[in-house]
Amino acid sequence: AWIGMVLVDSEWRGKGIGTKLLRMAIEHLDGCGLLSIKLDATPQGKPLYEKLGFVSEYEIERWQVQRPSALPAALRANTVDEDIIDWDREVFGADRSILLHSIATERAEFVLQTRSRGKLTGYSFGRRGDVADHLGPWVAQDESSARDLLEEFLLRSRGQKVFVDVMKSNPWAMKLLRERGFQHSRSLTRMYRGRNDFPGRPELQGAILGPEFG
Repeated sequence: AWIGMVLVDSEWRGKGIGTKLLRMAIEHLDGCGLLSIKLDATPQGKPLYEKLGFVSEYEIERWQVQRPSALPAALRANTVDEDIIDWDREVFGADRSILLHSIATERAEFVLQTRSRGKLTGYSFGRRGDVADHLGPWVAQDESSARDLLEEFLLRSRGQKVFVDVMKSNPWAMKLLRERGFQHSRSLTRMYRGRNDFPGRPELQGAILGPEFG
């Protein structure tokens, strides 16, 4: 299971509301028989999650870039091939095909892939938000494929600001973002409660989909 957001109005913080919401969610999910619950924690929320039994898995950083505005362009819409879904299941550790198809329906021009001799070597998705365009997930087996995906996304993105939630341990992601002028914005920690039998393959992830999705 995934806990996407825990939000409390600033005037009501410090009164135990966030803790009560979390306990209710955990009790419900435990009652459903789920073996693992995951979330991405801010530094402020991490101590609370630890008290409720969550354990750190790996670190994530949000990087962003501010760019000049660009004129809109006609872009070819892409489809989500089945081998992307199969690989994402392996990389993420769970089947999120419904979510990926939904994102692709909203922004088909951001569905990108790289191939070598017909074999998939990388894929990425993207979203448009009120504040910025968002690259993720960003998955590749090598730096060259990752660079191609990033460059194509930046060409297709028309937002003045772009967000990428980067895997801190990835060997190529932050290097490529620095080359394109991205800067660190905030830190997150992927955490889990219960068993973590299906951690996926985080070494292949340059960026997650987003802290509200996983």
